[in-house]
Amino acid sequence: MLVRLESHTPNAEEVLVRAFSQCYQLERQGKKANIDVVRRNIKHQSVLEHAAYTFSVEMSRVAWEQLVRQRIGTAYDADHDYILLDSISYNASYTAQSHRYTEPTVDDFAAVIPPEVTSLGREDEWRADMEAVHKLYSKWREYGLKKEDARYLAPCGILIRATVTFNLRSLIHLWLLRLSPHAQWEIRRFARETLLAVLPTIPNLAEIVRDLAHVEENQGGNTATR
Repeated sequence: MLVRLESHTPNAEEVLVRAFSQCYQLERQGKKANIDVVRRNIKHQSVLEHAAYTFSVEMSRVAWEQLVRQRIGTAYDADHDYILLDSISYNASYTAQSHRYTEPTVDDFAAVIPPEVTSLGREDEWRADMEAVHKLYSKWREYGLKKEDARYLAPCGILIRATVTFNLRSLIHLWLLRLSPHAQWEIRRFARETLLAVLPTIPNLAEIVRDLAHVEENQGGNTATR
C-alpha cells in the first residue's frame, strides 16, 4: 500500500483559528483569536472542513470500494444548536485510474497479498493464481475485447492508483470508523497512514483530534505500518 500526502492547507491551524474567529465575531468583541478558540468550539465541526488534505494512494479494489463509501452523508436541521460529528454530511473527492485507458499488468493483479496468505506461507501460490487470472485477461484482450470489458476478469485484489482529497472533518470521521480493530485490515492501514501524515500538520490540535476520532495511543504512533 502507498499513502503519500501530496498537499494540504498551508498553516491549517491558522486557517481554522480565523474561521472560528469569523464565526463568533471575536474581533468585534475585542477578543484575540488563538488556537484555544478551536479547542473550545471543536464540536462545531463544519469549520474543520476548511483544512484539506490530498493524498496519492495505491490499494486494492477491495479497500477502494470501502473507501469510496466515505463520501456524502445526510444532514438534518438541529434547531441552530451545534451539530455533532455523526449528524451531517462528510465530503471527499476521488480520482482513480481509468478502466478504459489503462492496461493492468500482471504485477497489478498480484500487488496486494493479504496478511493471512503470508501467514499460511502461500505467497508464491497466490502470485501464481493471479498470473493465471492475468493470462485470461490477456487472452480476451488479444481477441480484441475492449479494456473496460476485459476488466470484468480482473480480481478484486487488483491494484488501484488514485488521488483522494479529504477535509479534516471527513478524515476524523474516517478514523473514527476505520481505525477500529473490527475494520478490514487494508482500509485500517490506510486510515492509520493518513492519521500519521495529518497529525504533524496540526500539532496543537493533535490530542483533541485523537479524542474526537477515538484514536488509541498505539494507533497514532510515529512509525507507519507498510
